[in-house]
Amino acid sequence: MNTLRVLSCAASLVGLAIPMTAQRPGSSLPPDDPRLYQLFLAFHDNLNSFVQNRKALAPLAGAKTEESVARLLKVDKAELSAVAAVSHQFVLDLSQLQATVKAYADLARQTKRQPDSAVLLQFQQQKDQLINAAVRQLSLTLTPASWAGLKAYINNEHRLHTSVVRFPPQLGTPTTGGRND
Repeated sequence: MNTLRVLSCAASLVGLAIPMTAQRPGSSLPPDDPRLYQLFLAFHDNLNSFVQNRKALAPLAGAKTEESVARLLKVDKAELSAVAAVSHQFVLDLSQLQATVKAYADLARQTKRQPDSAVLLQFQQQKDQLINAAVRQLSLTLTPASWAGLKAYINNEHRLHTSVVRFPPQLGTPTTGGRND
């Protein structure tokens, strides 16, 4: 029970750090939406850091937490490390891309020029490629049973714990680039 409370708390904290996406206010993302996978991968990377820290501080409690996470995600415990590796690599790759986008935006601001929409579209496409590559890696790395379980978790339980808000089109968001998908 305590593990469930800690996981819920960790999930809530992770939600604060993830960019919001534009859609109907209060609705969940549709199943298999790339933004849903992005949210899951970031969530899992943070959750895995929590589990690993817990294992380092209290090995027995950490092992129980890890078992609970595997059950929650519907994956074999032995495959949890593969999910963690893919999630972590995605977070690192996305962070590098975001640094590149920031550098581009800073340069545009310094030179007092509007960012080129074609370049911004390329950045969005690169992000989509990172998400698709991570999802593909999970589908190829995990056993069919674990992949089916994880995909079901993401598209059902995890998806229902995400909500989206609408931003005015002129503001845009980091995940939609001002589009109202």
